[in-house]
Amino acid sequence: MSKRYTFLLTAVIASLLIPVAAGSAAVDVTDPVVSVDIPPGSTVHAPVTLTGLASDNVAISKVRVSIKDQDTKLWLQASGSWHADEYRFYADLTPVGPSSVSWSFTADLPVGSYYANIRAADTSHNHDAIKPFLSFHVNGHGPAPSISTDLERGSSFTGTVTFGGVASDDLGIDRVKVGIRDRDTGRWLRADGSFQNGVRRLRATTQQRAGSSVDWSISLDIPEGRYAASIVAFDTDGNIARIKPWIRFTVGTPNQANLLVAAGDVAKCGLDGAHQTADLLDRIFAERNGTLALLGDGAYQDGTPSEYANCYDPTWGRHKSRTKPAPGNHDYNTRDAAGYFDYFGARAGDPDKGYYAYDIGNWRIISLNTECDEIGGCGQSSAIYQWLDNQLQNNPRQCVLAYGHRPRFDSGPHENDSSLEHLWDLLYDAGTDVVLSGHSHNYQRYAKIDSNGQAANDGMRAFIVGTGGTNLRNIDNPHPRLRASEDEEHGVLVLELSAGRYTWEFVNVDDRVLDAGSGTCTG
Repeated sequence: MSKRYTFLLTAVIASLLIPVAAGSAAVDVTDPVVSVDIPPGSTVHAPVTLTGLASDNVAISKVRVSIKDQDTKLWLQASGSWHADEYRFYADLTPVGPSSVSWSFTADLPVGSYYANIRAADTSHNHDAIKPFLSFHVNGHGPAPSISTDLERGSSFTGTVTFGGVASDDLGIDRVKVGIRDRDTGRWLRADGSFQNGVRRLRATTQQRAGSSVDWSISLDIPEGRYAASIVAFDTDGNIARIKPWIRFTVGTPNQANLLVAAGDVAKCGLDGAHQTADLLDRIFAERNGTLALLGDGAYQDGTPSEYANCYDPTWGRHKSRTKPAPGNHDYNTRDAAGYFDYFGARAGDPDKGYYAYDIGNWRIISLNTECDEIGGCGQSSAIYQWLDNQLQNNPRQCVLAYGHRPRFDSGPHENDSSLEHLWDLLYDAGTDVVLSGHSHNYQRYAKIDSNGQAANDGMRAFIVGTGGTNLRNIDNPHPRLRASEDEEHGVLVLELSAGRYTWEFVNVDDRVLDAGSGTCTG
């Protein structure tokens, strides 16, 4: 069935512009401020109308809105089609004060999940954007259905996988669909029993109950492995309900893996990001035990004791007992990173060093202090270099993962960090498998590289996960070996470490897996 799209759009109204007084030579460099009325993650009904306010010290000239489909990553176009290139619509503007406007944008979007990129500009071409992009979900024209399942998190099957549940709606359930994702390969089950790239959901069997409810069930013959089930119900008006987060289960007895979850750049009082990622951590660790690697800058702006107490502790502090931290540059805005070391205590290592190592199963994990100026440098004669060399030379484990705050190579706002050159030489020469960093306030994944950032089959797979909750920053200078990136979503990297191999998933605060894959150890 073809979909129809309608838009309520107007050109910018010239009368809204309030010019600078005649004869003034001052240059306006003040950015406008734009807001949106609905909170992130809201569910709305079609047609969708987004509204908000924009203000400026002089005058607002325009507010523009772009819509991106979360599943296809395509942008809505003026024709109603979807394309890889972003298209920006003009919102309607209505004056509400001397230099403020209310804005609105309407689109008849189909059922699904979307991002809105909302930007305001003033008459001097200064601009402001809502970051991260507004995430929202669209249902049809009525209430959403409800759905339940008897599949328990962490279930294990020895043969045919069978589970089901109940779906209800005031109008009636049209269908229930189930997606099965291989957690090791990131591929989705097809009707023919194969696993391929790209989201695919299979239709469950439904049987009418009394009223407008149905029993649903599905039976699958899938090989031994580790999986996640995505379950969605659709009513007859196109509204949807999802069971969140995805339910993980195993078939047979796959190799047991140890869980390591990582992100940095976390908590700033007044921002919601750390609360959202903390809720995500609650859901992840409710399902199974694991370790949390903090990749630096846990509390903004300066890592003070009060910021750790008031911003970090109410959020990620819920998982303090499982946290293995690394210090960041903002932590050292407080002298000797005292707020950081006082908060984490012995978990952070020697306060004069800030680096340490520990084991997870068959893996050696190394937490580095990449604030080289604070610890006497990171050159070949430095204490951290000698310590790291000793750790790597005497490591009995097959696999090695290292993390710290600053990345050696970055496709975001920071330059490549030459101060880490010698540490990376050691890591590469010793066959380190994975390196994690923060600092860049976005997500980046690199193909295997050597210590100079060049392609290497025996190299290290590097991740930047600066998405713990503070303001995000753009990916604006892609490195040739960059393979995946995300600068619109907060989230965490979920690693499963087993004997000789590992898997990764970058999961956003809506439990969506935005990047995934697997690798083997070089050791």
